Amino acid sequence: MKFNREACHRLSSSLAPIWIVLCIYVIFLAALGFWHAYNPSALIGLGAEDPLNTPDRLPSGLVVFAGSGYDGQYFYHIALNLIRRTHATVDPMRYQRIGYPLLAALFAFGQERMLPTTMLVVNLLAMVTGTWVFIELLRGYNLSPWYSLLFAANLGQILGLQMDLAFPLQLALATGALLFWEKRRLLASAALLAGSILTSESSILFLFPLMAAEALRRRWAGVVILGLSTVPYLAYQVLLLHWMGVGGISTSTSHIVLPFTGMAQVLARSLAGPTTGLLPLVRQGAVLGMMAFMLAASAVSGRKLLRGYDPYTCGMFCHAGASFFASYAIWEAYASAGRVFSGVFPMLVLSYAICRERGSAILPIRSIDHYSILR
Repeated sequence: MKFNREACHRLSSSLAPIWIVLCIYVIFLAALGFWHAYNPSALIGLGAEDPLNTPDRLPSGLVVFAGSGYDGQYFYHIALNLIRRTHATVDPMRYQRIGYPLLAALFAFGQERMLPTTMLVVNLLAMVTGTWVFIELLRGYNLSPWYSLLFAANLGQILGLQMDLAFPLQLALATGALLFWEKRRLLASAALLAGSILTSESSILFLFPLMAAEALRRRWAGVVILGLSTVPYLAYQVLLLHWMGVGGISTSTSHIVLPFTGMAQVLARSLAGPTTGLLPLVRQGAVLGMMAFMLAASAVSGRKLLRGYDPYTCGMFCHAGASFFASYAIWEAYASAGRVFSGVFPMLVLSYAICRERGSAILPIRSIDHYSILR
């Protein structure tokens, strides 16, 4: 009986943050859908000015906005091409991120009219599954499940669900890889990392810290097994090169610039003249706040690494440091910066779990530690 009570308490404490976040997201998405008669295609961000969105290419009944649209439309067209077995002129950089549209197409069972719904369902399932896995990671370090709120409700997850982007799936797969690595199930970890990298190439930032941890412990077999996670991505690059004449890597490197160049350009533009309007001001503030946060996270993780290595602090350092090389195009758009670097949040929580030092006061989760009622 005691075991059953403990098991029930463990289950309920794990489910509570998941249910709360899921309810918030459902309400949030319902509020967005109200303005478009609850048509899930409104989340895709189809833009009338994009040459892909011609009437002969799009099924009827989709919401198409004025302007150029947003990145969700490229995932949609890739998924649509998979169902139709056709090829549209989607950038190879987008095609290399095949994981999310592939899963959405599989869930649609060949019914293209189902794609707007399955794109949303995949992201909701990814968010819930990823949060559950993250809670299991937290339990291994005796941390409250409520720390998972920073995983489930960070800006990358919010934007991913709001705009049909790949980040929720990418992060769920990467988090699963971390849990399997903790359990020393390296083949499973490598398989999930492979899926995460095929969902977004930035997942390489989750791989490097784990390989370094294996190397520092002289576990060379582990280094090789984890390194195999890059093989499917590299093989897919060869396929894209043969199919499109150019690989996705070559088209995405334009977003990598000299350190702090992109940040400096955004700051210069911000200082050049005042931003007018409430929404542009909020977005500019969000970008500048993200910059400050990345600088702080880099400083804290760098200092912690000088005292000793752990993969999560290294992951925090890698994600924060990668932001310094981001181009102006990424930093200028609040939605881009907000999701590209959001992998820093789970790494930051896990780094704090291993070593709860004062520098981690940059985290809003620091305050949770003082509320034993949440444990």
